Amino acid sequence: MLNQSFKDHLLENTDQEFVDKLSPYLEGINIINASLRRGIGGITTPKLIYINLEETIRSLGMYGLAFVILHELAHYKRIKKKGKKWYLNYVLWSDEETYVKDTILEERIADKWGIDMVKKIYGITMVAPRDIEILSESFSDRTRVMYRNIRDSIKTENDWDNMLNSYVLNVR
Repeated sequence: MLNQSFKDHLLENTDQEFVDKLSPYLEGINIINASLRRGIGGITTPKLIYINLEETIRSLGMYGLAFVILHELAHYKRIKKKGKKWYLNYVLWSDEETYVKDTILEERIADKWGIDMVKKIYGITMVAPRDIEILSESFSDRTRVMYRNIRDSIKTENDWDNMLNSYVLNVR
């Protein structure tokens, strides 16, 4: 069953039909509505997904929100499928080039799955909202900076969890 608190937040910001169509895909997933730093739409961890629901719907609309939820769900499913060891190797122990390449790949996979699922669930065709950005040199540069920041301060799984949790301003 979909987390009741998250479902209630969805219903406050969308409509019953939107929620009814999306809910089956979120069954058994711990998904939480939270205010996130830097305007981030969502964060996925091996245990749960945070969605900045109100900010995302305000900036991207109802189907943009569906895309963000499904994009984060794609990350979550990939982590579950590939395993925690793969995930930790990717985020904590890969070299810089591998990290950049894998980040671009993971973002493209999540974007494609999110777009495909919005089409399947709602019959809405979306363009890839970030394809040009993800393939840009500036995205690679930002990913390299992120990699260096991670390597400078994150040494353990617990450090990583704390860093991700630092993006959560408050849970609604």
